[in-house]
Amino acid sequence: MNHADMRGADLSGATIEGVYLDDAQLRDAKLIFATLGRLEATGDALVRLNRADLTGADLRNAIVVADIRRAAFNSADLRGANLRSALAVHPASGRGAHEWELQLEATTFNGAKYDDATQWPEGVDPEAVGAIKA
Repeated sequence: MNHADMRGADLSGATIEGVYLDDAQLRDAKLIFATLGRLEATGDALVRLNRADLTGADLRNAIVVADIRRAAFNSADLRGANLRSALAVHPASGRGAHEWELQLEATTFNGAKYDDATQWPEGVDPEAVGAIKA
């Protein structure tokens, strides 16, 4: 499903596993209580959201186990979302990586809303990435 155009799609409650969504457009999509990725301990088929545009997407309480490098979560609603197992890179968290690599692979969260229940990928500081506590 690379390059899929799902802008404004209602995917609330959906379970999306083992799908490549590289360069997908999910702008303003509703992913409330959605599960993005495989949760089984033995599963290795991550959802790929590389370069996906999730600007304004509603991911309240969603579980995101996905490769989100270069994805845009700008102005997304991440309140209660669990991104703890997502693969993300951001310059503020790139211990030991080269600067060019960090810029190339960065996940963006500018203006994304979060709350105390939001769980971030390892090393991602919500304030440092421009997210706003709601």
